[in-house]
Amino acid sequence: MKKESRKIQSARHIEQHENIFACPICQKDMRVTGLKSIRCEKGHTFDFAKQGYVNFLNQPIHTKYGKDFFEVRKILLSESGFYTPLQHALSEIVADITLGKEEEISILDTGCGEGTYLHHITNHLRRSCAKKVVGVGVDISKEGIIAAARNYDQHIWTVADLANMPFHDKQFTMILSIFSPSNYEEFLRLLKQDGVVIKVVPEKNYLKELRTYSTFAHRNI
Repeated sequence: MKKESRKIQSARHIEQHENIFACPICQKDMRVTGLKSIRCEKGHTFDFAKQGYVNFLNQPIHTKYGKDFFEVRKILLSESGFYTPLQHALSEIVADITLGKEEEISILDTGCGEGTYLHHITNHLRRSCAKKVVGVGVDISKEGIIAAARNYDQHIWTVADLANMPFHDKQFTMILSIFSPSNYEEFLRLLKQDGVVIKVVPEKNYLKELRTYSTFAHRNI
């Protein structure tokens, strides 16, 4: 049997959770149509990309972080060991907080980049708590989300504005903001009544290793 494309896998995954989505233009309910796009009641339509994500921006936004940055960031986070202690600590904190909560845990990672933190945390939660976990990543960088969708296909990946995220109110058990900008008004809107925000604040030069690693990698390509 032919393996389904990432686009179709993403569409099927989002279809199972389409109730969390609200149109970023009119805030109406959204539905997956023909496994090709997600569309609201007023006809605003957003297509699934072949890499396995949805872009909810009305126009492209160029950031200072490109494809190479996120490729090197994944290597740094997944293979170098620099941030392994942080990933483990965050996973344990999330497991402790969600202990005793409802069977399905929904986690939104805002400014998720290439998705390594969300992937590590949700996998740990599934193993340690045997719960159903829905992981949703959102970032304004298209390149970051493409990298996330390419590497981790069991999550929902979206390109969107952190000040206008495409989700209904009170949908998430937990919101992660790891080394990324925060919009607390949006966080309050999206969190369930007993929801929790986990914020990791960077110190000066926290990207120093990444920039050094990136420069070294490119010199050796």
